[in-house]
Amino acid sequence: MFSSKGFAKGFLLKEGQSHDSMRSETVASKFQYSPLSEGCIRLLKLEWNANRSSPHGTLTYYAKTNPPEYKALSYVWGNVHPQFPFSCNEQVLSIRQNLHEALRRIVKPGESVLI
Repeated sequence: MFSSKGFAKGFLLKEGQSHDSMRSETVASKFQYSPLSEGCIRLLKLEWNANRSSPHGTLTYYAKTNPPEYKALSYVWGNVHPQFPFSCNEQVLSIRQNLHEALRRIVKPGESVLI
């Protein structure tokens, strides 16, 4: 259903690159995602497995006419540094502190939520 690829700017960590090195050397890359089909919305399934130190996400797609229950998130971008790694669709993105803290408040270890 979503075969063509779209891109959004984001930041990815190089393999073996630590969170600390990301603060001084951020690698610009493109986050791959599937474009929305007409009549669909994109939600983030935010999960925090008990064996992980932080939440991670997967982009999911739903019909606008029958979406599941989800939470809305509004936040301010905040300062550029510090930045934190966030895994989405098995890609590691660099996110700002405000978003990092918001995601950790929305979901707790062992939980998942749609936003």
